[in-house]
Amino acid sequence: MDQQHQDGLEQEPVDGMRPVEEADLSRGRALGWGVSGATHACAVLALALVVTGSRPKEVEIPPTRTDLQPPAAVDLARQPLPSDLADRPEIEVTVETPDALHPAAEDLAVPEEVASIESDNPVPAPPKGEPLARLDAVNGDAIGFAPAIGPGSSGGPIGFRSDGAGKKRVGAKNGSTRGGVDAVKRALRWLARHQSPDGRWDAVEYWKNCADTARCEPGKNQAGDTTAALTGYALLCFLGDGYDHLTPSTFRPQVKRGIEWMLAHQSADGSYGPRNYEHAIATMAMAQALAMGGSGDGRLRKSVERAVQVITERQNREGEAGTSQSKGFGWDYVKATGRNDASVTGWNVMALKSALTANIDTTPQLKGARDWLAGAWRAANPGGNGAKGWKEITPYDQSRFPYTWNAASGKVEMSERPATAYAGAHSMEPVAMMCAAFLGGLQGDPMVESLANTVVQHQLPTTWPCNTYYLYYNTFGMFQVGGQRWEKWNQAVQPMLVKAQRTDGCSEGSWDWEGTAFHGHDTGRVLSTVYCCLSLEVYWSYLRVREQKH
Repeated sequence: MDQQHQDGLEQEPVDGMRPVEEADLSRGRALGWGVSGATHACAVLALALVVTGSRPKEVEIPPTRTDLQPPAAVDLARQPLPSDLADRPEIEVTVETPDALHPAAEDLAVPEEVASIESDNPVPAPPKGEPLARLDAVNGDAIGFAPAIGPGSSGGPIGFRSDGAGKKRVGAKNGSTRGGVDAVKRALRWLARHQSPDGRWDAVEYWKNCADTARCEPGKNQAGDTTAALTGYALLCFLGDGYDHLTPSTFRPQVKRGIEWMLAHQSADGSYGPRNYEHAIATMAMAQALAMGGSGDGRLRKSVERAVQVITERQNREGEAGTSQSKGFGWDYVKATGRNDASVTGWNVMALKSALTANIDTTPQLKGARDWLAGAWRAANPGGNGAKGWKEITPYDQSRFPYTWNAASGKVEMSERPATAYAGAHSMEPVAMMCAAFLGGLQGDPMVESLANTVVQHQLPTTWPCNTYYLYYNTFGMFQVGGQRWEKWNQAVQPMLVKAQRTDGCSEGSWDWEGTAFHGHDTGRVLSTVYCCLSLEVYWSYLRVREQKH
């Protein structure tokens, strides 16, 4: 293997937050990753804390939202691949193994002053009932991106995040239990207790923010901007349960401070972090906050628009840039290259889809991502040696997805066998399954169904600890697949997570990270907790729309 290829392999994350090789740093010059009643209630709780000397039971104020309609879906299986890819010969799959982690980079400095998110010139919110997503035509079909993310309380594109009664009803229908709902609340309380005063969530020093005597253990920064990524993750947890930065609620202060920190942290070029990994996670959170807030906040909108521009500029291209042959594809770590990284690309797809629901047109970029998805899947399933090729794969088969794909050379990197629920590998079926479902794949799509079959067969966790990075992607994707596979997944995963959640001391509401088995899992308790919390919110935070048929 040549040195250039070796460098590309070493910088690749299969995890949720992974170190990057020095070659990657040199390529991109990256540095590393309302009420009166509530007021009185807080006073009573503070008094109780003084008297008892222990943490009081939180009194929660649920948020309320308005209705919006969900966008339509598109059948991914019927989308033609660009002719230059469709005509290529079958590609030989090379087998690579993960390299060792590299030393973590120092976290970036945090601004001392945090600007306000309030705007004197807000952009008007879309009218009630108007879909947020722009359903622009792509190859004759609408790029529906369902389930979309956006504000709504009664079956809007965001699902039932903010509607208490609706959330309980829909959550129960989808398999959520009281134990799962309570586990989410405990996780949000833990995150609230461990947020820094300036609004961020810090991997190393988060534990210093809790007043409990028996505190959690420090975590570890990874390469890139770990704090930006963790703050984005934590915001997604609050937003996923209906708590935004504008609606009076128990957790409004935490969400508002987190968004304020992210706005102040954004660089002059529009990036929330130097790499496409943490930048995409942060963009996803900020775009969902913009969509959920329903106010069209001008400053927040401008921030998200600048962040989307960064994603657009860094998207890989197929063909000569600036020509009619130039097509967007996936993403690498820092800048546009020929290397389409599935893990990095997955977060950028989610970020762009979130921006779409905030009425920011990202359909051209997402169309390119769909071309990447189809091309990489076909390259990873060429057939031969007794295996079916992609043209022969049916919804009843299993299929693979690579961790990197070079569209120009056709080179594919992935492990020889699919990863398991308890060990990470260069095997990205979880990311591809969720991207395929979110990019419009309907029931019966061979890509979606065969990837789901692989996940159920190899990556269904039954005991804790497990690979929580795969857990996050697989739970979101499997929920969209639905049916018996979702029932099997839910019956195993939900009780496992509820049982594994800590219920003691400072750790109450969190999940331990030891043994969670992916590169970067030693980022620690904040990362482990957000992945588990987000997995338990899937029942109501996104609509299941793959059942729609055209």
